[in-house]
Amino acid sequence: MKFNLLLLFTCLLLPSFTLASSERFGFAENAESKNEDGGPSSCLFRRRLVSPSIEGGAKKERGGEDVGRKGRRRDEFQEIYNAIAENLRDANYVDSHFGPILVRLAWHSSGTYDYKTDTGGSDGATMRFPIEANYSVNRGLEYARAHLERVKKRFPWVSYSDLWTLAGVVGIQEMGGPKIPWRSGRRDAPIQKTPPDGRIPHGNETSAELKWLFMRKTFSGQELVALNGAHVLGRCHRSRSGYEGPWVWNPFRFTNAFFVQLAFSHYHVRKWDGPKQYEDESGKLIMLVSDMSLKRDPELNRYVQTYARSQKAFFQDFSSAFSKLLELGVPESHFEGGGRRVLATLEEQKRGGAWE
Repeated sequence: MKFNLLLLFTCLLLPSFTLASSERFGFAENAESKNEDGGPSSCLFRRRLVSPSIEGGAKKERGGEDVGRKGRRRDEFQEIYNAIAENLRDANYVDSHFGPILVRLAWHSSGTYDYKTDTGGSDGATMRFPIEANYSVNRGLEYARAHLERVKKRFPWVSYSDLWTLAGVVGIQEMGGPKIPWRSGRRDAPIQKTPPDGRIPHGNETSAELKWLFMRKTFSGQELVALNGAHVLGRCHRSRSGYEGPWVWNPFRFTNAFFVQLAFSHYHVRKWDGPKQYEDESGKLIMLVSDMSLKRDPELNRYVQTYARSQKAFFQDFSSAFSKLLELGVPESHFEGGGRRVLATLEEQKRGGAWE
């Protein structure tokens, strides 16, 4: 008799607590808990744990929380953003700053898209597997992937596809670049979805070859040049790409300095035992063959000159092209409710900023 009364008390008073707790800790998708024989485990789980406000793909303001299609709160992605941003600097890493290589990871995991076959792109994160990870163009990205594992362990529900692209957004924004609209919903794919090698530029392409590569990703010449402006970040490591050196004097600040250098500085072929690359008169800054091809192509050089003279124009076009890049190959049905959003930088949050 006492046991039955206690069971009744539990059924009457705890469902609301259970619902709130399950949603808070990410169990909202569990429809009904069952015991080992397949039956309901107790009255505590004889009701669905999914709130009507988020069930069936609806997005609704509930309890002050902006809830996406799959029950994830928008501020959870701000938390992931912050976890990445707070650990960009690391004295144990060769460059002491992970920002540039996180941008490169986002680019290389998304830029494998080919529109003719509708394969590759950011929906899959197939660089998790040795085949793609060992493509020569991806050398060094193991440091970025390993660095993000600590974030993955803290937020195990996020896909690698979302994590890697969001890390690219963090790198751009935290280093002073433009805001990058982003949305979640990418799904990790099995090894069979690994795209073939040869879809990411190696740095030695002519302008015609670059146009062909970027056309296959649905990019225009203007978008090609704008995306190349990310070379303002980081530097080449001979042990990874074969090339050596930074493009600009401050490789941890996102500006239009790459285009200023390319448009107004003189470069000559470096005399060394490595692959062909260019250096400026100081011998400290570099340009790749593919970089120089932008300036020598009349169509592409128009944008080089525009971005060299207007950082505002560069930021605007880069933001649009990079956001597009991060969504290549992702079915619209995969994206979660709410559309693209802009996440606040750490500095903006100190001033009270949030999701836009």
